[in-house]
Amino acid sequence: MSRAVGGRRREIRIRIAIEGARKVLRRLGSLLFLGRRGGWVWFPDAMEEDLEEAKTIILMGGDIGGTNSRFALFKVDVSDEIMARGPMDHPPFEIVYAKNYLNEDYSMFRDVMTEFFADAEHHSDFARTPHFHLTACCLAVAGPVDDGRANFTNRGWVIDSQDIKEWFGFEHVRVVNDFVASGYGILTLMETEVTVLQEGKYSQSAPIAVLGAGTGLGECFLAPNWSPYGSFYDAYPSEGGHVEFAPKTDIQFKCLQFLSEKFQGRVSVERIVSGKGLLNVYEFFKSEYPDEFNEGHDHKIINAVEAGAVIASLTYDYTLCAQTMEFVFEVYGTEAGSVALKFLPYGGLYIAGSLAPRNIERLTGQDSSFMKAAINKGRVSPALKNVSCRISNTVENIPIKVVMCEDLGMRGSQLLSYRIFLESKPPAIQAQLPPVTDTLDTMANPDIPAIRKSDGYADGPYKEPHIALTLPPRHAMDITFVAEIAVASSIAASIALIIGFGARSLTRMDLAKGS
Repeated sequence: MSRAVGGRRREIRIRIAIEGARKVLRRLGSLLFLGRRGGWVWFPDAMEEDLEEAKTIILMGGDIGGTNSRFALFKVDVSDEIMARGPMDHPPFEIVYAKNYLNEDYSMFRDVMTEFFADAEHHSDFARTPHFHLTACCLAVAGPVDDGRANFTNRGWVIDSQDIKEWFGFEHVRVVNDFVASGYGILTLMETEVTVLQEGKYSQSAPIAVLGAGTGLGECFLAPNWSPYGSFYDAYPSEGGHVEFAPKTDIQFKCLQFLSEKFQGRVSVERIVSGKGLLNVYEFFKSEYPDEFNEGHDHKIINAVEAGAVIASLTYDYTLCAQTMEFVFEVYGTEAGSVALKFLPYGGLYIAGSLAPRNIERLTGQDSSFMKAAINKGRVSPALKNVSCRISNTVENIPIKVVMCEDLGMRGSQLLSYRIFLESKPPAIQAQLPPVTDTLDTMANPDIPAIRKSDGYADGPYKEPHIALTLPPRHAMDITFVAEIAVASSIAASIALIIGFGARSLTRMDLAKGS
């Protein structure tokens, strides 16, 4: 397989290099210098080919879990009307190609992405894209991320944003924690994709909180942020799932003691509220109520790949499983209420992960163990109910919703890719941003260029403008030097085209030989 992967790597890298060289040379040709006026002007009319290519710009999203890697390539609409809306939560894009891969089949993460691009080139519309442009990529990974780098210690993988950027030719790559990506995925939800536990009174300027139990217990929060486009939400990581488990009832105290002995000390909420937590709690009840033990059911649970799923399936057939589920969802509700108190998320408290939608009957209704535990917060309980109360000031009630879909990580990575693309747009597309001339003009440092508006960006409907970046006079260059640059650019463009066709021919020959 390494021989085939090597050939595919070579083919992809050559194609990416060709497209990147052409893009740079075209932009050199469209950048005109106005000699003694001391300024650079970028004319959109000279970027016609680039703008045409932008109609099929390719972005990438990925969700890298412990078992599977999921990738998707998608086109975005970069028309003036769409761009003017800024970082919207439902950007118009079309999936070009998507595929999942089993991680254990690859020794290096780079090989998975290489295989994905090779499959995309040969089996989808991506192969028919004449001038694909890999602009932005966002990967959501299951684990901590430090400075764009994540280590999968159990698999020996290293996922580094800079390495991916250089190897595959992306202009921008971002690696984020998978639950942070899920937070961004919350922004893409439709009303039909959530189950409302409590209506509350939504506030668009308030934080959003997310927690979700699956393999583990993830938590994050979103806060409104300002950009030149207006206000939008950004997601921030949290390790709230690892806070100490605080028991409230006698049976919870007994469980804490049991798990403290099992784990030799500290017990986090995740030890209970998660897929693995279900098995921990089942073992506690098995030791606490030996008379209820059923050997046949126990054999199924202990030998299952996903013991939590088996426990849930035996709820109505096995008393210990029923007790386990009731216990876990009560603690789940308690933690949800604690998250609500910490963030006061009047933008919404979302229950994500796989555990909640698969057992939705245990969350719905104000009499469910989950909801009763969530709002049982003593003197501040009214802050979480469908009423208003006074805690320093009037506090509106908190909307609580269960996310019924399980692809938030992928959705979030796609949304982030789109935002990264917006941040990196060429000036011709960025023209609708609010002017910053007044801010820069007040700065005393002459080395900082000022951005000013030119014809076409004033009153009335948006028109394609001319954007000028004015530099201090001492940066002025002789017009003959500019002419030399123009001639050199033309020659370089011709050479690039020759190299491009030659490289493609060599690639075909190389692949035909089976290398």
